[in-house]
Amino acid sequence: MTETKYRILVIDDDPDVVELVRDTLEPEGYLVDTALSFRDSELYLSQTVPDLIVLDLTLPDGDGYELCRMIKRNDMTCNTPVLILSGTTRLDAKVKGFVDGARKYITKPFELNTLTDSVSKLLKRDRQ
Repeated sequence: MTETKYRILVIDDDPDVVELVRDTLEPEGYLVDTALSFRDSELYLSQTVPDLIVLDLTLPDGDGYELCRMIKRNDMTCNTPVLILSGTTRLDAKVKGFVDGARKYITKPFELNTLTDSVSKLLKRDRQ
């Protein structure tokens, strides 16, 4: 269980993935907010700065890479770690994700402990 209530934004258009991520992270003590689209995530990020973002690359109304670049260019969110959680397994896609500012890339399907370990490490590294 985490000591501090870290806020995590999960951006994914698949409600099943969103529910799985929420059900995995909330018992660990994290506050999980969600956005199901590019537009929803833009609105959320204009009002709230999460401690970490879990981002899918395929959104119904935009490109996850573009959203990652926007997050990293914004003065309010530029230091927020981004973890890409995507079904795209190609090496060039992973490299592009890191170039665009992601700190971690996990492919779907994924092990739940891989997600929780990665989130914990990213938040710990970010706070040091």
